[in-house]
Amino acid sequence: MMRTAILILGMCYLLPGTIHAQTLDSMVQKALESHLSLDALAESRLATESTEKLQDVWTPPVFSAGVGLRPVETRVGPQRLRLGVQQRIPYSGAQQARREVVQARRYGIDMEEEQTKIELRYQVQKNYYALHVIREKEVLVNRMLESLNEQKNDRIRQMEVGEGKYSQVLLIRRIMRRYEEEINQLGYQHQTALRQLSYWVGVDSLPNFKLETEFPTIISSEDLPVELLSEHHPYLQSYDALSREYTAEKEVARMDNYPQFTIGLDYIINSQRRDVELPDNGKNALMPMIGVQMPFLTPRYSLKRQELERNIRATELNREDEFNRLNSVVRSVLDELLQNISRYRNIQQQIADTEDILQMIELEIESNTATFYDYWQLQEEIINYKWAKLDVAHRAQEAWYFIQKFKNP
Repeated sequence: MMRTAILILGMCYLLPGTIHAQTLDSMVQKALESHLSLDALAESRLATESTEKLQDVWTPPVFSAGVGLRPVETRVGPQRLRLGVQQRIPYSGAQQARREVVQARRYGIDMEEEQTKIELRYQVQKNYYALHVIREKEVLVNRMLESLNEQKNDRIRQMEVGEGKYSQVLLIRRIMRRYEEEINQLGYQHQTALRQLSYWVGVDSLPNFKLETEFPTIISSEDLPVELLSEHHPYLQSYDALSREYTAEKEVARMDNYPQFTIGLDYIINSQRRDVELPDNGKNALMPMIGVQMPFLTPRYSLKRQELERNIRATELNREDEFNRLNSVVRSVLDELLQNISRYRNIQQQIADTEDILQMIELEIESNTATFYDYWQLQEEIINYKWAKLDVAHRAQEAWYFIQKFKNP
């Protein structure tokens, strides 16, 4: 059973010919180079460049034609056909205002890209460290299994000379089966963490690799930042981008409230009159046209301005609320980190105290059968403490990555 467990563990990430050392930094860099979410944002940015150029393009001219089913008589003859073309003349200021709207949207995409990079870095760090913790737990359990196996063989040898007890062998076997199953479970956890890391790195699947980055046993409180969240963090600047867009739209609405001019040309085709003699009989007509739209006569601009000003104010309030919320969340995580550092030190002391007791019990095992059970109970307490220490360090490290996520990059 033990050999099977070790074989499953080895197949998870130690297959011959597939061991590749990978640092955390290399994983982060790969995510920032190849993740599809960043490619999608790059396409969105290119789309805004086309949209910005589109603002300089005039609206298409309007062609019209009319056929006189019952021609209207004029002095020069009945009107048979009327052709016309109209073109709206835009203000350069209105075009510039619309370009600024697009530029504000592109700025928002830039901030979204920065947020995505921060999230990718955080997720890669978190999942890479999860693999590190799984590896440390596997090492811890394997050492325990090796110690148990040695003790079991020693007890069997003592039984052969009539000194050992079979109940002790059964006790060790029971403990070994539990830790062998822990190895199996860690193998599944390893595959899950590797699959999650694959997504955040931006690949379909990651080959088995060796973790090259080394980590401290616990985050040092001396490394903790004094200032946590910056006013210029991309998570907050996305609100600035939205406010900038609303401000630009307000300028567009103001320009649209100006009189809108349209120029045109009508060409009227007339037929000749046969009942009179006129110098310009049947002569076609050419008529320049001009149109003026007067939006300022309606309350449309006033209502639009009020809408946008309220949206700007709402965005400013949301930004302030988000800043306060993130500060509260990050400070809570910082408190949790300090709590885990304190818990880690306490567990270390518990391990040291338990090991001192264990040394004394080792001297009494030969003379007292009950002490043998106490001995293995303390051994399990030690491994449980070490397991808990890894869990505490894991939570502390994740909290540290979370805090780093909200520092101004």
